[in-house]
Amino acid sequence: MDVRQGFMIEHDGDYRPALAAAADAGFDHVELNMEKRFSRDAVDPGAVGAAADAHGLDVVAHLDTARESRPSGRAGIA
Repeated sequence: MDVRQGFMIEHDGDYRPALAAAADAGFDHVELNMEKRFSRDAVDPGAVGAAADAHGLDVVAHLDTARESRPSGRAGIA
């Protein structure tokens, strides 16, 4: 089994330099923190995918599990 390495991107601002840095450092993928910067209402999935493809990177999503586990999409205490 091959081990693939990546790192999480969660900072505000332009994500494209982080994709370039990941590719330059030899990482296989980036993990987008959807609890913060990459929430569904703040990101264009097509643009992120195209940018990752341009650098030969795969993308993994770190989901907001409290929000994603609720049918209504609202975070809260179970």
